Amino acid sequence: MSKNAYERGVVLMQCDGCKSRHLIADNKGWFRDRSVNVEDLMREKGEEVRQLKDMGLLDNIEAGEAQKAMDDYSDIVSKRSRDPK
Repeated sequence: MSKNAYERGVVLMQCDGCKSRHLIADNKGWFRDRSVNVEDLMREKGEEVRQLKDMGLLDNIEAGEAQKAMDDYSDIVSKRSRDPK
């Protein structure tokens, strides 16, 4: 998914796990009366939205390094859940 598509287009992604298509971004108003993205949808459901870039995991990242950043994030979350402070 490109940044341009996320910020200006409509993005649906098929989940490998459940095989459903999930709305990631709708900046054209196809599914809602206003622009909406996955962050807005999560907030509507009361879920916490955290961006990897805000956690310092996407600094100067290349597309091929995105999986490593996600793995690093998973490690951080896993360690926090095992060691609550």
